[in-house]
Amino acid sequence: MTDETTVIRPLFSERLLENMTAPTPDKTKVFAEASRLVTFHNFDLPKAGQYLETIHRYHGPDSEVREKLEAFGREFRNSEVLYNKLVGYVLECYAHYFYSKECAFDQNRKHPDFEEYFQHWFYSQADYVEKSARSYFQQRIKQPTNLKIQTGKTIWHFRRQNPR
Repeated sequence: MTDETTVIRPLFSERLLENMTAPTPDKTKVFAEASRLVTFHNFDLPKAGQYLETIHRYHGPDSEVREKLEAFGREFRNSEVLYNKLVGYVLECYAHYFYSKECAFDQNRKHPDFEEYFQHWFYSQADYVEKSARSYFQQRIKQPTNLKIQTGKTIWHFRRQNPR
């Protein structure tokens, strides 16, 4: 039971509420919140109890963990609040990033860091991203000259240039 002098803590921190209600969310804060959620929920780790027999095996999240992360991001995307939508797209991209990284590892190919991957993922999925979020990202993320992810795909590939 509470009385008038009891302070009830808000569900969200004041800092997070400030980010959520800001007219134009800060890109750095959007990516930082998505990264915080990925690590807080252990979406960046292999499934608990997974036995890793060799060092020559991908040590990132397995498909079950990636699917949970993608679903988690989609829940955020359904929000009416732009900040949450943006965080949702970044979370969903993390799931695709981990899958792409595993494929690159299995094929002994080099894979970019998340920042570069997101840039190519976003522009290869631009029609998939809802209008307000797409507009936000287009204003803040430069379109690469040569996309290294095919349109509608999520796996990182270096496209070969046509010989002249």
